[in-house]
Amino acid sequence: MSKYRQGIVYKLYSPNTNLVYIGCSTQGIKTVLSSVRAYYNQGRKCMSNKIVEAGDMRGVVLATYNDISITDLRKKLSVFQVAYSDESVNKSRAGRTPKLRYEDRKDKIQAHYQANKEYILKQSALRNMRKRGLPCTDRVRYRYKISQDEIDACLKTNEVA
Repeated sequence: MSKYRQGIVYKLYSPNTNLVYIGCSTQGIKTVLSSVRAYYNQGRKCMSNKIVEAGDMRGVVLATYNDISITDLRKKLSVFQVAYSDESVNKSRAGRTPKLRYEDRKDKIQAHYQANKEYILKQSALRNMRKRGLPCTDRVRYRYKISQDEIDACLKTNEVA
């Protein structure tokens, strides 16, 4: 099995909706279409199911690459996903590292933390109590409004383990 092969970037769409799915494959477009339909019929949860459900699914090859690695193919796919981002049903973008994913979502993550800060910190204090097997300090208990029942539950789960 060669590291380099032929690859395609394709677009799945339905004339019944304005949504598209952008993907890549080392197979031909006909194989891709039959695979997507088979995944849908098997009940697999794929983002392309929205296109199949719209009816009359069609596929178009957007680009063909020769002698390309899978990693490079996914990077090329990412460019097309950005270009079609307004109408795409793709949840995640291909070819991104965890660091790039974090950078793209950093503002959203920080907003979530600020909106749920007290809850997150309380859960962290409870988790630490379970790990240590010790009750929290009075300061932590007062700050996060931890009840005696929650403390007992944390210490009890540690005794069982």
